[in-house]
Amino acid sequence: MHIEAGLVKKAYDLYHAGEFKQAKSVYQQLSDSLGRGLFDINMRLCDDRMSLSQQISEGSCIELEKNEQNSKVMQLEQQLAVTQQQLEYYYQRSQELALRLLDVST
Repeated sequence: MHIEAGLVKKAYDLYHAGEFKQAKSVYQQLSDSLGRGLFDINMRLCDDRMSLSQQISEGSCIELEKNEQNSKVMQLEQQLAVTQQQLEYYYQRSQELALRLLDVST
């Protein structure tokens, strides 16, 4: 589970660095190993950002603040940040409880 937590952080960091394709690939690996559906929103965010980047690079500049898709992406990004914090908290908590369980067993 520790490896997966590191991959979640890596994907999160890649996403925030603008490396959406790489982030999506890591989220796909996590989804394959931890269970389908757990990272669907993360992968969708990556797709949305890649789509926006492509639109901008093709010269179809749009006002991002007024774009409904961007608004949804921003909401999902906020949700992703909260989910990331919760994931890290519950991972640490599960490790503490596992250690406590070992102490009680011995």
